[in-house]
Amino acid sequence: MPGKLEELIEEINRQEDEKISCVIADGAMGWAMVAAEEMKIRRAAYLACSSWTTGLVIQHSKAS
Repeated sequence: MPGKLEELIEEINRQEDEKISCVIADGAMGWAMVAAEEMKIRRAAYLACSSWTTGLVIQHSKAS
């Protein structure tokens, strides 16, 4: 999937006057962040889950 995202961004940037300069993706889609980093594009991730779920994941990762 990362390769397809990179191809899409490159195609849009070739054809359009306004270029893609930032990728915003759900935190569960880490591959999108990696693709943006490799392309030297700014990136931001967000978590769409509830704060309770986020806390649970953080606590679980600390316990591991």
